[in-house]
Amino acid sequence: WEYYNREASEYDHELFRGYRETLNSNLLVTTLFFGLVAAFLINALNVNPAEIYANALNQAVLLSVNISSNNALPAEWPPITASQLKPSPDSTGVISVTLWGSCMVICLGTMLFATSAKSWLLEYSRDMKNGNPYMCAQRRQLRYDEMLKWRVETIISALPWFFQLSLFMFVIGLCFTLMQYHSIPGKIVIGMSCVVLGGYLITTVLPLFIPSCPYNTPAVVLFQKM
Repeated sequence: WEYYNREASEYDHELFRGYRETLNSNLLVTTLFFGLVAAFLINALNVNPAEIYANALNQAVLLSVNISSNNALPAEWPPITASQLKPSPDSTGVISVTLWGSCMVICLGTMLFATSAKSWLLEYSRDMKNGNPYMCAQRRQLRYDEMLKWRVETIISALPWFFQLSLFMFVIGLCFTLMQYHSIPGKIVIGMSCVVLGGYLITTVLPLFIPSCPYNTPAVVLFQKM
């Protein structure tokens, strides 16, 4: 049992080292990306004051036209509300804000599960060496079997995919925003995004058909085992 415990400890150490590296890198890039998306979303939700002033001026012009043309006015002119002055967002802006908002939710979920997974790994190793060698071996094997049963490896390997999904959603929202601004930068960014996406898909799919391809990732390896 001492030999089993020694070999199992080395195996768990190497396995968890890979898990922690994946979780730490995923937490870092997701946190930084979350801040970037938040900045874009806040900027998209802020209304340009010049547009509000222009809408207020239009309301004043309409009032002046009615007065100059001797049109009958109500006894009390209805007040101009903030909703009338604030320009309503167009469909492109709504799509961009929806994509970026969903992107932030996915990033938050990724950070939440990554933090939880680090706690799972910590609890797995807690009190592992308490007791005699037989009890330690039984405890370790039980926890390892339960970790496989509850797909802990699948959850950890899937976290980078969620980050990549949020990245693609951000780029799509950026393309919509640039196309709204002008077609030239929008088309350039869309073309570059297609090139990057094509290269990413190629490097991701190749290991599935060519086992010797060095483009393997934990998610691809997990998919090969399924």
